[in-house]
Amino acid sequence: MIRLYFLGALISGSVLLSAFFKDESTPNSDLVSWVIVIIAASIWPLALVLTVRERRHRRRKRGNIGHALERVVEEPCL
Repeated sequence: MIRLYFLGALISGSVLLSAFFKDESTPNSDLVSWVIVIIAASIWPLALVLTVRERRHRRRKRGNIGHALERVVEEPCL
């Protein structure tokens, strides 16, 4: 599991660095830009966990709605 996180950090870091070096609007020696790249590369696992959690929550919510609809359909109308 830890290897997977490091692989993701390496991939996201390389994408961020690639974009950073291709951007010509900011000099590569700008300290604020480097801080942003480091922060973005370091918090990606948090974003990944929150995304998975949100998807699970939506899936459960959809399942509950499906069960409620089944009950409505199965109940006889008076």
